[in-house]
Formats: sequence, structure tokens, C-alpha cells
Amino acid sequence: MQKDLCAEHSLSDKKQLHEEVGRKKTKTNNRKNKNVNGLSLMLKKYTKKAKKIKQNIVLYCTVVVLQTWIYRTI
Repeated sequence: MQKDLCAEHSLSDKKQLHEEVGRKKTKTNNRKNKNVNGLSLMLKKYTKKAKKIKQNIVLYCTVVVLQTWIYRTI
């Protein structure tokens, strides 16, 4: 049965089908790569923001500690 179906298709039909499948695969792979690249860019962006926020918190805490220490000594 399978051989009969294959015999019905001409060689050009098989090549065309193979090319269409290949195009679909590359389209989905490209879309997946775009998604991954987008996620990595977002991750970089938010890690930079998180580092900056962490630095601000550390700075704020040191200022508060210094202020309380100065007020106690005065």
C-alpha cells in the first residue's frame, strides 16, 4: 500500500513536499530562536535593573547606619 502511494507521486512532487517541510522547520526554528534571544535580552535588562536596585538599597542602608551612628555620637 505504501509503495503504491509513493509510486503515484512524481519525483518533482516529492521534492516540492520535502522543500515545504524544510521551510516549515526553518520557520519554526527561527521563531524559537527569536523567542530565546528576546528572553535572554529581557533577562539581561532585568538583571541590570536588579543590580542597580540592589546597589541603591545597599547605599541607602549605609547612609541610614551612618546617620544613626552620627546622631548617637553627637
